[in-house]
Amino acid sequence: MIHRSISEYFSPYTLQKVEVDGKEGYVLIDREGYYKGPDEGIDIALKLLLAYGDAGIQKALDDENKSIHLENMGFDFQKTGRYVRHGKPVYKRGEFDLFKRVWSFHCGFCGKKVSIDVQPEYWYIVDQHGIRKSNTLSDRACSEICAKHIWDEYLELWLKNNRYSTELGK
Repeated sequence: MIHRSISEYFSPYTLQKVEVDGKEGYVLIDREGYYKGPDEGIDIALKLLLAYGDAGIQKALDDENKSIHLENMGFDFQKTGRYVRHGKPVYKRGEFDLFKRVWSFHCGFCGKKVSIDVQPEYWYIVDQHGIRKSNTLSDRACSEICAKHIWDEYLELWLKNNRYSTELGK
């Protein structure tokens, strides 16, 4: 298991490419720009060998990268659930405007026809960046329940395509 802390998350070193006897090598440079000596370099190299030599390292790295990817995509299923991304709801409630032209749509989940003649409000998916490629009328719903179902379908397909468990956030 990989454990991150703020102090360890950002390396105190950068690598500088060097040529040694015609071969590519690297030396360490600290945050102030000073080159680190062989003792520190060898110590870090041994720690790298220890970590990368572990049989379970690839799975641990893959799991950690998936966790970071979910964070970068704005998900925190344990704290905010499935219907919040980047701290905002993924769907909103809209109201038909009495003073604009009458329009209608069919609910993207249940197929019910929705217009101001039927009900004064509707719901629509607002946050699908990176989850769904296009914005269509099927992003609109007759109810909050249907909006959640539409989002669930988008999210579960995205989770499946990215090899995550579709049980996340349930």
